[in-house]
Amino acid sequence: MSQDFLVSTFADAMPILFAAADTIWRFLGEAGSVLSLGMAALGSAIGIGIAGQAAAGAWAKEARAGRAPSFTYIILVCMPISQTLYAMIVMNNMRSVFNNMEVAV
Repeated sequence: MSQDFLVSTFADAMPILFAAADTIWRFLGEAGSVLSLGMAALGSAIGIGIAGQAAAGAWAKEARAGRAPSFTYIILVCMPISQTLYAMIVMNNMRSVFNNMEVAV
């Protein structure tokens, strides 16, 4: 009697457990895509800080030499932002896979 009750209770709870497990794995998958963007943005911010310090030093050196500051340093400071843009492309592609159930399963 009690064994039948346990089996029926477990059978009734299975769809709920599977739905919860699917939601948890989907959340972890999407969190991974956002985490990849966040880590790329952190690396980009560190790179921009280092490049900005180097550009400020180079501009000061050019100013002491009596030359006009070069715009090339601005371009070099902006180069690390490409890491964030590429990570955003990857994140959007990952999200499109998560939203397409045929590909995700």
